[in-house]
Amino acid sequence: MIAQKIIFLIVLTLAVTGAQFLVRKLVGKLNHDILGTFQNLKEYLPEFNKKYKNGQEMAKAFLKESYNFELIQKKKDTVGYITILIGSFEILFFGALTILLLRYLGGSVLSIFREITIFAGGWIALKIFGGYQQWSGAVLGRAYFYTFLLGSIINIITAVVIGYAFFVLIL
Repeated sequence: MIAQKIIFLIVLTLAVTGAQFLVRKLVGKLNHDILGTFQNLKEYLPEFNKKYKNGQEMAKAFLKESYNFELIQKKKDTVGYITILIGSFEILFFGALTILLLRYLGGSVLSIFREITIFAGGWIALKIFGGYQQWSGAVLGRAYFYTFLLGSIINIITAVVIGYAFFVLIL
């Protein structure tokens, strides 16, 4: 029985690591595509200035947003490990929450899902408030926001599945 628990803990650790790897690859790919879109739009600016009456003002706003986005990318290069730690925390927290709710709240899976959804909504709201500046850009801010949101949702779903599997198989 102890060997089974140790094996499951190893599998759990590998699942958390694998989930983080997949989320980082997906979010990294999407962020790379957003950065490429910025580069393509920069090349279009001279034509944009000629085509539209207020093109210069719009170009200045775009360049400011572009600068902010590139600054965020540089910060990710230097302190990107923090997002990995937060993602791992998400998985561990929501996995543990799932186990605790299943063990002590009991009830139906739907009632537990409701409770997890409430916690997840609050957690994502906190993350949104903390990172609002990087998503407030007019050009590609929403794309960057939805990339962040997708990563968080994948982490939370992974955590709930891992927590449920842990509860069913071990406890």
